[in-house]
Amino acid sequence: GKQPQHAVLKMLHLHRHFNEESYHLNQVDSIAMERLSFSPYVIDEYGFCGQSVLTEFGIGEARATLKDNKAKSDDRLKFARDLALGLNDIHSLNYGKGRNATFAHNDVNIANMVLAQNNKLKYNDFNIGIMM
Repeated sequence: GKQPQHAVLKMLHLHRHFNEESYHLNQVDSIAMERLSFSPYVIDEYGFCGQSVLTEFGIGEARATLKDNKAKSDDRLKFARDLALGLNDIHSLNYGKGRNATFAHNDVNIANMVLAQNNKLKYNDFNIGIMM
C-alpha cells in the first residue's frame, strides 16, 4: 500500500527568547523555503506561523549518509550533483534578465541538509540567509 506522509514541525528552541530577532530568523527561513518550492533540492514547506514551520520529513542525516562506507561512488557523485544544483537554485532565486540574485544562503554546511524520502540530499536551514 501507499506509505503515510510525514511532516516535521520546527519550533523555537526553549533556550531562545521569543523576540524580534528570532522571529526574523524564522521568517527568513520560511520565506526562502516558500520561494524555493520549485526546487527538488530544498525541503518542502507546508506552512508557517510565527516561530514555527511545518516541513517535509527527512529520513536521515546528510552527514551520516555521506560518511557511510557502504555508499557507492556513483551515489556520492549524484549527491554532489544534487547539492550543486540545489545551491544554484538557492543563489539564482529571481535571477535572470540581467537582475542579480536576491538570496544568499550564508551557512552552507552538511548540518543544514537532510536525506529526504526520495533518497536525495536537500537543503533545509535558511534562517541566517540574507534577502537582498
